Amino acid sequence: MNIKKNITLTLFYFSLMLVFTKTSFSQGGSNYSILGFGDINQVISASYEGLAGTAIAIPSSNSINIINPALISLVTDTRLQVGYNFNQNIVTTANSNLWQNNGGVNGINALFALDTTAKVSVALGLIPASKVNYLVAKSFVVPYNNGELHGKSLYKGSGGLSSLYLALGANVVDNLYLGANVFGNFGSINYNNTISYLEDYTFTNTFNQQDYFSGFGYKFGLFYQFPSNFNIGAYYSNYGSIKIDRVKSYSSDLLKDTTFTESLNVNPPSSFGVGISYQTGKFLIGADWKVLNISNLNYGFSLDNKFKNSTETSIGVIRFGNTMPGTNYADRITYRFGAGYNALYYEIANTNINEINLSVGASFPIGYSGLLDVAAIFGQRGTTNNGLLNEYYGKLMIDFSIGEGWFHPYKREY
Repeated sequence: MNIKKNITLTLFYFSLMLVFTKTSFSQGGSNYSILGFGDINQVISASYEGLAGTAIAIPSSNSINIINPALISLVTDTRLQVGYNFNQNIVTTANSNLWQNNGGVNGINALFALDTTAKVSVALGLIPASKVNYLVAKSFVVPYNNGELHGKSLYKGSGGLSSLYLALGANVVDNLYLGANVFGNFGSINYNNTISYLEDYTFTNTFNQQDYFSGFGYKFGLFYQFPSNFNIGAYYSNYGSIKIDRVKSYSSDLLKDTTFTESLNVNPPSSFGVGISYQTGKFLIGADWKVLNISNLNYGFSLDNKFKNSTETSIGVIRFGNTMPGTNYADRITYRFGAGYNALYYEIANTNINEINLSVGASFPIGYSGLLDVAAIFGQRGTTNNGLLNEYYGKLMIDFSIGEGWFHPYKREY
């Protein structure tokens, strides 16, 4: 299959995903995404989500690593990759439960292996940096003139931040790999609150806030391979400047819409992480520790919650498929397993919100250079203590990628 056919096939799959996203999933997601920037994506592609997000020191010859840019130089061919994810949430309180789901495109990425001998690669792509998708309804009673008014308050939020990035990775000396990327943050988050009453003589009030984001950030990464099949990696990322252009509107059944605009700057978060891995035979085991410095975030704050630095710990195991010609297809499949623990970046009613998850994934070869990566993640976050929410969730992530050798090594004379 030539590269023009490959590109056409990739765009076809991408178009199907867009249509599926717009027509099928609109109910809602994690209600904890009402806080801050929402759910922040530390890892994107299905191949690493199958390891519960373990990615910092996990080398791959065919997966584009978004977490550690130093690892893109180990990809052996030029690749195009598009992903999709579906999320199912079961939100429970002390008295009830609610099923909510959503889905969306999980990034579009391209990697160009400029020189596979010197191991120099460039990658670029568009990825979701955070996701807001919640739906909360509360009933209330208000005393009024020796009687009561009965109403409902509906909170809805959607959107998130996206990042457009450009990365460079290279093998600089012996077994040391370095990488860096720059990225632009953009996107919008919409918040809507509608208060309605059941009585005939009352009216509905609506508040809507639309925040538009812009800014630039950067990331550095390194990766070192020891002769004993032991690897170590690290990265540092700074979200840089983040500007918000905000539009607020108030409306009711009795009054005309009132709109206000303002601009503000957000204290940018930063993150860093270290990872290790060890390979023996067909198996590789790795572990990551990531920190998100976000305690001084001045966005989405309320008196009932505060932000704190987040930590994430994960471990993953890979069983590599056999790449030899004539191998049984089942033995060519690469299998992945992982487990993780995340102390999330918000505290509500003096209660820390934590998350645990388990994952399983596989890479299915398609033809000569195609690859279908699938990952399923199951987890739990939150608690029903202090009137809070407990969430069980499942995620299904699918990546399709194709590769081809665009830049071939040339003879070097020394």
